[in-house]
Amino acid sequence: MKNIVDEREKSIRRTVLIVDDEEINREILGFMVGGEYDVIYAENGRVALEIINEKRNVLSLILLDLLMPEIDG
Repeated sequence: MKNIVDEREKSIRRTVLIVDDEEINREILGFMVGGEYDVIYAENGRVALEIINEKRNVLSLILLDLLMPEIDG
C-alpha cells in the first residue's frame, strides 16, 4: 500500500512562486526548481500578493527576496 501512495505523491507536480525584482535571480531559481515544481514568477511583493490571492490553494512553496520595490518580501 505504501508504494502506491509514494508513487502517487511523486506524480503530483507542486507549484512554487518565485518573487524577486531581479530577473536573473528569478531565472536561476526557476532553473533550479523547475524540474520538481511548476513555477510562477512575480517581480515584486504587490504582484506576489495578487498571485497568492488567486492561487493560494495551488501554491506549495514561496521563495522571495526580502528587499524589493513597492512591497518587500
